[in-house]
Amino acid sequence: MTGASGFLGASLVSTLRKQGVDVRPLARRPGPDWWQVDDYSAAPSGDTLIHLAEDSDRRRVNDEGEAYSSRIRHTLEALLEKNYRRVIYASSAVL
Repeated sequence: MTGASGFLGASLVSTLRKQGVDVRPLARRPGPDWWQVDDYSAAPSGDTLIHLAEDSDRRRVNDEGEAYSSRIRHTLEALLEKNYRRVIYASSAVL
């Protein structure tokens, strides 16, 4: 799962683990209970990908415009090449 350091990601990791689900939490910043990655396209493959890792600052996203959209498309394409059985994308209204 990407976005483990965010509010929703941290809460979801906790909830899934309490239910006995094997979760591999990923984040771009260091933390005590997740793997740190520089780029989410480096996420390991698995059964299901829950992608919660995009910028929630709409002003910053809008200012970056097409550059942001292009970067996100590249990341998602790389993740989809990993052939997850399911992908839950709940990160952004950009795409």
